[in-house]
Amino acid sequence: MDWTKSKNIMIIALLVTNLIIGLTYYSTIREKRKEWAVQAQNTAVYLMEQGIELDVEIPDEPRKMPVLFVRFEPSDPEVAEAPVYDGEILVESTRTSLKVVPISRGENRREIMSASHALLRYLAVAEQQDRKPAGIKGIELIYLVDTAGYDREISEDTAIPAWKLSLGDGETFYVNAYGE
Repeated sequence: MDWTKSKNIMIIALLVTNLIIGLTYYSTIREKRKEWAVQAQNTAVYLMEQGIELDVEIPDEPRKMPVLFVRFEPSDPEVAEAPVYDGEILVESTRTSLKVVPISRGENRREIMSASHALLRYLAVAEQQDRKPAGIKGIELIYLVDTAGYDREISEDTAIPAWKLSLGDGETFYVNAYGE
């Protein structure tokens, strides 16, 4: 048996396999981008038909994001804290008396829900609460640390990706971007 020839055939077979896998992956990403773009257009039209003002473009770029591990440090109430970012993504906490410090990202990246889906969730919650939905002034993907359920001080927590909807009435509405 000619091992050189066998080795070359094996290398070519693996290269062809990798090419097929790469093309399949690229095709999947392209389809997801198209899907998100169509969702964004349809959601914008739906909001307009409902009489809800949309002052911002709906993000239509699919992403995968890990969780973010953070720690809390006391903040000086007399000094205005600068916003905290992990890379280009804002990190916010529901407890404003503590400063959030990013530690590290989680190992697993999960696909997040579309901004269009988050907007529709907001409309559903507004309907459940029997109130007229406010206009949308901003849509931003952030990391959110929700400490509202804790009855004692904690030193570390996990921030999850969330869609932050800035509403026309000055309120803010958060939607878990993992869809949970």
